[in-house]
Amino acid sequence: MGLNILALDCGEHTGFATRINGIERSGTEHWKHKTNESPGMKYLRFDWWLREMDGIGNFDLIVYEKPCHLQGNAIESMNGYITGIQRFISQRDLGGKKIDYEAIAPKTGKKFIKGKVPKSDVDELTKSLEKSLSPSAFKALKTKIECIAWFKYITKREPADDNEADAYALLKYIENEIGETNG
Repeated sequence: MGLNILALDCGEHTGFATRINGIERSGTEHWKHKTNESPGMKYLRFDWWLREMDGIGNFDLIVYEKPCHLQGNAIESMNGYITGIQRFISQRDLGGKKIDYEAIAPKTGKKFIKGKVPKSDVDELTKSLEKSLSPSAFKALKTKIECIAWFKYITKREPADDNEADAYALLKYIENEIGETNG
């Protein structure tokens, strides 16, 4: 069966991908600050979710995209989520269950999947998104199109968003790195 793995693309829209007892699952969770709520509540909700996920997966390894080239609120939020991951891992270590973790550069997952999807699929998705999105939304998503197309090609379904596709790319990258590919 191999290691149970949790891969995260953290943010207010967190992408996740898991491999638990050989079964893969992915999706997104949202931690956006709610009206009349302490700003720290989104981190508490993330912490609760992380413990709940571990209750299901009993993870041996957690990988996450490390923050690079972020500014302002984005870097502050990212650091809050990463602090939650590290706190969770430390608490598990104190409880006698060691969890390994690795912070991975943002471009690593994208480099791993580069060229693994037919160019026609990428071109088709590019045209579709260009027609359906505003110019500014398309520009923001343009660098992520290949990862989204790869996700669709591999899983045969639409990702919830680019964060789910990024987390799944991290999962596949780390499986390859540790020699535990799943199918």
